[in-house]
Amino acid sequence: YNNKKEAVTTEGETIGEAEVKKGIEKSVGYYAKESFSVLKQKSDTAQTEYEVILDEPIYAPITKGDKLGVVQIKTPEGEHSIDLLAANDINRKGINLILSDFFDKLLGKIE
Repeated sequence: YNNKKEAVTTEGETIGEAEVKKGIEKSVGYYAKESFSVLKQKSDTAQTEYEVILDEPIYAPITKGDKLGVVQIKTPEGEHSIDLLAANDINRKGINLILSDFFDKLLGKIE
């Protein structure tokens, strides 16, 4: 029993946020499509390496469950890729909001 199981991703758990362009919301959370664990020696304290790769830019509309990118996990056995999915719906801005944002920027009201 010198091994331990380390969870790298947990299915359905939001792990980050991505910027959304032309959406009512400015960002959307994303989660791993599936859980992934690594079996390690108990004495191994090194973190498992992984990289989040988003399909940017991300434009609204977005439907919960849409693929936004992948998380690539590097293990001694090789690389594993798990889809990252949108945690919620993001509607596209209507023309009124787009124009309002444009004029606010023009007038210096938005940072």
